[in-house]
Amino acid sequence: LAAGGLPDGNPVKFTEDHLKLAAAVAHQAALAVEETRYYQALIQAERLAAVGQTIAGLSHHIKNIMQGVRFGSDMVRGALAGNDAAQLAAGWRLVEKNQGRIDHLILDMLSYSKEREPAVEPTDLNKLCEDVLELVRGRAADRGVAVEWRPGANVGAVPCDPDGIHRAVLNLVTNALDAVEDRPQAKVSVQALLEPDGGWAKVIVMDNGPGVPADQADAIFKPFVSTKGSRGTGLGLPVSRKILREHGGDIVVQSVPEKGTKFTCRLPARAAGSDPSGTTQF
Repeated sequence: LAAGGLPDGNPVKFTEDHLKLAAAVAHQAALAVEETRYYQALIQAERLAAVGQTIAGLSHHIKNIMQGVRFGSDMVRGALAGNDAAQLAAGWRLVEKNQGRIDHLILDMLSYSKEREPAVEPTDLNKLCEDVLELVRGRAADRGVAVEWRPGANVGAVPCDPDGIHRAVLNLVTNALDAVEDRPQAKVSVQALLEPDGGWAKVIVMDNGPGVPADQADAIFKPFVSTKGSRGTGLGLPVSRKILREHGGDIVVQSVPEKGTKFTCRLPARAAGSDPSGTTQF
């Protein structure tokens, strides 16, 4: 067989080996195309499965919230008809509580779904934790939960996104309050500190609740996995870990069944480009 030619005009002859090589190349190309199509189909199936899981999880939590809203609305309606001030107040509190749950769910959804660069600024971790505790003290008092706060030294200018870290710590403290509900001598402790080498700052949230089973220690950071039943959205811990990892840190959990759980938020105590003495290099 001959096709084309060389510059000197002599024809190019293809041997049987050439044909075998061309067939082998074509076969490999066909396999590559087929594998690419299979991979694309697999990715599409995984995306659809993730969408289905997300919709199912959201539907479950929204349904639970709306049941509370409807029940509170029925109480308000009955109280208005019967001119019952006590029932009216109770019904309205229930409606407000579930409105808050909707707000938290929306904020968690936005935080988890959106990739964002932290707006880092020097932040007083003690002040941040005190603001969080101020938000939950009333709820803790209503449930008979003792709240212990231990401020730390040298955490007055930790480089972080204050809004993001505030949300992460609030999620952890709220989870801790839920964990100790109906427990004898319920207690939640919050502590801020700087590690001895000065490289990392910590916020530690501890409770004396039932603990997290060892086989669920990793699962609790997955979306829509909640140990709180209908009370949880299953997004609080994933959102908190995402926020810490956006800062270059993480959340570590340690738990002992029937003893309690300890969540440790670790974040870099020095801004990028700072020297070991803590002086920022511009």
